[in-house]
Amino acid sequence: MNDFAEVIYHWQKGQNKTQIATSLGISRPTVRKYLKVAQGAGLSENADAATLARVLEEIAKAAKPVSQWPSAVLKSLTLHDETIRSWLGEPDMTAKQIRRLLAEQGDVFSYSSVKRYVRKLKPGARPVTVRLETAPGEQVQVDFGQVMLQLPDTRKKVWAFVMTLSYSRHRFVRFVERQDTNTWLECHIRAFEFFGGCPRTVLLDNLKAGVVKPDLYDPTLNRAYAELERHYGFVADPAKVRTPEHKGKVERSMPTVRQQLVAGRQYRDLAEANEKALAWSMTGIGMEKHGTTHEEPVLRFDRDERSCLIPLPASRFETPLWKKCTVHPDHHVVFDKSYYSVPTRYVGKEVWVRGTFQLTEIFLGGARIKCHARAHKAGTWRTDQNDYPEKAKAFLFAHPTWCRQQAETLGESVSLMVNQILAPHSLMNLRKAQAVLRLGQAWCREPGRCLPSSAALRFHVAGQPAKAAGKRDTEGTGAVADPPDLNGGGAVSASGAQLRGGGSMNISPLLISQLKTLRLSGILESLEVRLEQARTSQLGYQEFLALIVQDEVERREATRLNQRLKKAAFEEPKAIEEFEFSAIPGINIAAIKDLATGLFVAKQEHVILYGPPGVGKTHLAQALGNRACRIGHSTLFLKSTKLFRTLNTARADGSWEKALKKLLAPELLIIDDFGLTALTMAQAEDFYEIIAERHQR
Repeated sequence: MNDFAEVIYHWQKGQNKTQIATSLGISRPTVRKYLKVAQGAGLSENADAATLARVLEEIAKAAKPVSQWPSAVLKSLTLHDETIRSWLGEPDMTAKQIRRLLAEQGDVFSYSSVKRYVRKLKPGARPVTVRLETAPGEQVQVDFGQVMLQLPDTRKKVWAFVMTLSYSRHRFVRFVERQDTNTWLECHIRAFEFFGGCPRTVLLDNLKAGVVKPDLYDPTLNRAYAELERHYGFVADPAKVRTPEHKGKVERSMPTVRQQLVAGRQYRDLAEANEKALAWSMTGIGMEKHGTTHEEPVLRFDRDERSCLIPLPASRFETPLWKKCTVHPDHHVVFDKSYYSVPTRYVGKEVWVRGTFQLTEIFLGGARIKCHARAHKAGTWRTDQNDYPEKAKAFLFAHPTWCRQQAETLGESVSLMVNQILAPHSLMNLRKAQAVLRLGQAWCREPGRCLPSSAALRFHVAGQPAKAAGKRDTEGTGAVADPPDLNGGGAVSASGAQLRGGGSMNISPLLISQLKTLRLSGILESLEVRLEQARTSQLGYQEFLALIVQDEVERREATRLNQRLKKAAFEEPKAIEEFEFSAIPGINIAAIKDLATGLFVAKQEHVILYGPPGVGKTHLAQALGNRACRIGHSTLFLKSTKLFRTLNTARADGSWEKALKKLLAPELLIIDDFGLTALTMAQAEDFYEIIAERHQR
């Protein structure tokens, strides 16, 4: 604009075209063109300011740039137009990445040329950021970001863990399949070992693996992450919820990872992707000059920051598993699919359980109340019999050898009787022997007042009844008798009253066979307990029958629930109660609670959960599905990629109709990560068929 104004000014002063060209250093044809446009717009020697402004605008419209884009570069880039356009259709693609991909194909262009060409095809706004600088070794920023890796057969959704040193911008990148606590801790350990030390502060996001309860002033850290913090000596500093600009260095690193490690690349598997990520951190992005520091991150790290990091501990951190558990009435907690005992006084209380490779520790209120060796096989019981109450220990410690020893102290006849009872099958008849010993205890409450060795006892031994009459003791406390039990066994009562169910509570083989024939074998799991309850509480026949029927109903319902949960194929067992509503401002909590009632399934209504990544849509979807299973609805949880891959395979092998029926069968179908990538025509048709068929049910 200044050149145009100077031309007009010199012309109004009376200079000719040659003088103007010589004075301003531009060509005569250019001066002639400007003056021709100006005169056509009404320019005169005495034009006013408004006329001059209008003239300058007309000249600016007609003028062409002095420097033009070299036509040879434009023609060369045009040859790649179709490829460049397809790359621009991929997420996280940038002009710099396009330049790299073209260079890998043998065509080298300057970054400015590629950027101008891309800007012409895809104009966009330039992002604005605010930088915060820190001292060497002072801070590191970490984050998880979702990426789609291209593998030989499919695109796989994984998570990229990125740790960026705030001073040098040196990065550690690792691709993982999960965002759980163990993965989060393992990534930290690998990153610290990669850097050769750890910083004084770790600025992290508020994910569950790191922060249990976000709070600006007093956040609650995950117990396992807090242990990692103490082991390495750093301070965890969670960022404010939903403010990614507070950790802008790692947030800016995430798009860079997508652009340079993911876009346009294919890997054999996750292991190869992680190998490339380490190499890229050291020799790729690590050796490129950073736009802010104007230094290579690796060189800046080696020179200034490595020596400022906190040295690594002598031992590698052993990742613990923490879980909140309830002590069940059987004195055990269920931890990692195994069972660990706790003393009676803690039954019904909530405790924290910490598991390492060697130990399982149980804590209440910060104090350790129990410690067991870690069980590494599911279903293992770790039981300390000292945790049981005295009455239970009396039974547990009364093993056959103990019974024989105690019988010897009560006399020759008692010893003979107990040995004959235990002879056929010591464990099966253990309760009978214990009942005899309890009779002895009833007759021996005081020293010197014991059952005489000559006392006659009538009992059954190996099916042969011995004939002996019961005698009343000298104190008149009762008679010794042996009424038959419900299962054909024997029992002994010191008071003369009948002991219903016997001392053994053995279930007859005929009854077991009949229950199995009626498919009621589950009753056997609680029948012995219910028989004992009927004896001690003197239950009526209908009360006893109601109890065992109720047990069978509850067992079958629990079995059906487990089957529904298994068929649902949830990634993780999630619950509405675990969802952090406070972390998502503006969420309609009332609507979520209405969905949790499951009425939308009964009414056959459709529900769409949408929002930005990382807010918990998958968690919420699985929690609603879990609740639907517990209400009684059949459910199926699928990732959209798996859904369309299954249908595509079914089309190829002719089983499409069968695959479609499986998707129509469940009452609730949950499709996760829908819309993450654009659907192909075939995928869109498949999805329409699913929705249309389910809507018509």
